[in-house]
Amino acid sequence: MRSFDIRMTHQWIGGDLLVVITGGREHIGSVSAADSGTGVFSYAFPGHRDDVVSGRVSSFLSGELCCRVAVLCGIHYDNITREEITEVLEECDRSAAALLSRIKKTH
Repeated sequence: MRSFDIRMTHQWIGGDLLVVITGGREHIGSVSAADSGTGVFSYAFPGHRDDVVSGRVSSFLSGELCCRVAVLCGIHYDNITREEITEVLEECDRSAAALLSRIKKTH
């Protein structure tokens, strides 16, 4: 079984949160923005599906923190299987929950 190293960093821009998620071969595949009152807006570059991750993470964090959240995402692993995609999504969810916990302790 492969290990998937998902990296999630963040930066506050005033009262808004910017999150960058990468894994495997880093790139920018999508951007999503969420506001707890208006929903999620996502864009994925042609041939990319990273918006699945950026959309769910921006929605989750925006809802929990009641602020605008923008997420840039680029995750690429060669020859990934459906089961491994599920593992990557679960790791992204765990990373987002851990980020939320750190933010609540320090912000």
